[in-house]
Amino acid sequence: ELSNEGEAQLIINGDFLELWQTMFGFIRERYPRLFSQMRKLKQIIYVVGNHDEDVFSNELRPRIEKLLPNAKVVGSYLKVMQDAQLYFIHGHQADFFNNRSPVGRVVTALAGGLKWIVAGINMAAYKVTKLFTRKSISRRWNELVESTLIKIKDAFIPTSYIIANQQLNYFELALNLSWAISYYLKQRYPDLPVNLKIAFGHTHEPVKLNAGLIN
Repeated sequence: ELSNEGEAQLIINGDFLELWQTMFGFIRERYPRLFSQMRKLKQIIYVVGNHDEDVFSNELRPRIEKLLPNAKVVGSYLKVMQDAQLYFIHGHQADFFNNRSPVGRVVTALAGGLKWIVAGINMAAYKVTKLFTRKSISRRWNELVESTLIKIKDAFIPTSYIIANQQLNYFELALNLSWAISYYLKQRYPDLPVNLKIAFGHTHEPVKLNAGLIN
């Protein structure tokens, strides 16, 4: 409905393209209607996440811009309005496994690499057969990879430690961003009341307003 209005702005807060589990070419071929509707929007702000950070690459970025010429690919995005300011960042920067722990980075890199291998196999099978049997194969393989990596992680880092530190990491990130962006707003827009909201994604799980440590 929004795409039919022609004036809508869509802000994607990361992990729009699941490039850890499949390849861009397959996604593009599989969802032509979705991309057609997205091209009708006035503007798309594409904030990149950890699963689609390859969108920044010299190889993939021109293909995204060709597919969605109305999209602006960014690492984060600040939308300034008269009554509020919204800052969008995917949030994996505060994640224990993506940014804070050497072991976590290794596990994440292994997961991404293994899933890329599966993505290549799936894409080849899809081109040959044009059947979606790849879906069940990919799911079983991904479940096996993830369960194995979780066992490796548990052997080195207790889950209780991760949970205790995860909230603190996000709280620290939110505070640092709030301070820096508020300072910028006061310098750039001295007459504008600062009413900053920061939007994280990454967990893929909705959180109720006013619930939790940083929400």
